[in-house]
Amino acid sequence: MTAAGNGTPEPENDDPFAYLYRGEGDEAAPAADRRGMPRTSYHQVTRVGERRQAPQQGGYGYPPPQPTQPQQQYPPAAPAAPAAPAGHRGGHGGSRGSGSNRRGLMLGAIAVVVVVAVGIGIAALTGNDKSDGQAGANTSPTPGTSQSQAPSPSASADPNAKLPQEFAATLTLSGGAKTDNNHQGAKGPNGAFVDGMETPGATATWSATVPKAGTYALWVRYANAQPDDAKTTVVVNGKPLTYKINLKNYGTVGNWDSWYTSWVSVDLNKGANTIALTCGAGDVCHYNLDRVGVTVNQNAKPQGW
Repeated sequence: MTAAGNGTPEPENDDPFAYLYRGEGDEAAPAADRRGMPRTSYHQVTRVGERRQAPQQGGYGYPPPQPTQPQQQYPPAAPAAPAAPAGHRGGHGGSRGSGSNRRGLMLGAIAVVVVVAVGIGIAALTGNDKSDGQAGANTSPTPGTSQSQAPSPSASADPNAKLPQEFAATLTLSGGAKTDNNHQGAKGPNGAFVDGMETPGATATWSATVPKAGTYALWVRYANAQPDDAKTTVVVNGKPLTYKINLKNYGTVGNWDSWYTSWVSVDLNKGANTIALTCGAGDVCHYNLDRVGVTVNQNAKPQGW
C-alpha cells in the first residue's frame, strides 16, 4: 500500500450522504463539483413580508413532496422620506422658515410704526381743537355754520328783571295824598307808605320807562282794612282807563298791617310813560298804597314782591 492511495475512497462512494443532494433519478454530481458546496442554502435573501417555501426533500427516508398553495405576495413598504439632518434645514443662506419669520417681523415692525404715527397725528389734532376751544371768545364762526354759546352768567331769565317798579312814598303826590309810616309791613324807605287816598282827587303819579311798546300788567301793593272793597281810577299818559282797579280786603277788618296785591292791564309806549292812581268820581278809595310796578304779563309779580 502506498501513501498516496492509503485510505482514499472510491469516487462514487466518496460521500455516503450523496443521496441528500439530488432528487430521484438524478446522477450523482462529480466529486470535484461537490467539493466545498454547502449541503443546503439557508442564507438566501428574502424580501420583507415574503414567506419562503421550505426546500423540498426527497429521496430515501423522506415522504414525497406535497403540492403547496402559492403564498400571497405583500407589496414592499414605501420607503420613508429621508429626514433632514438636525441643525441644517435649508440651503445656503438660511432655511425657508427663517425667511418667513423675518418677513413677519418686518411687517410687524412696519405696523407698529404706522400705529404710532397715527396716534401722534390724532393727539396733535386733539390738542389743536382744545386750544381753539379755549380761545373761543376770540374766534369768529365760519359763514354758513352755527355756533352755540352758553348764556352769560349776568343775563337773567326773568323777562321782568329790567322793568320799572317804585315805592309809593317816592311818587309825586297831590290832592291830599301824603306819606305815613304808622303801620307795619310796608316795603318803602323806613316803612313809609302813602295814605290819604280816600280824599276825592288824591293822586299818586309815576313816570315809568319800558323798553318797547305793548300791553303790560300794572301791579299795586296796598292795604284795605274796611269791610267793603276799594276801587280807584288809573290814568295812563293822561287818559283814564274805562275800568277800575279793584282793591279788596282779604284780611281782618281794621287790620292795616296786612298788605295785598292787585293788577290791571295797561298799554304803554316805548320809553317814558305817565301812570297815575287817582280817586275819581264814584270811586271808593279807602286804601293805603305801598308799591307800584309793571310786568310783561299778570302771571308774575315784579321782582322782590
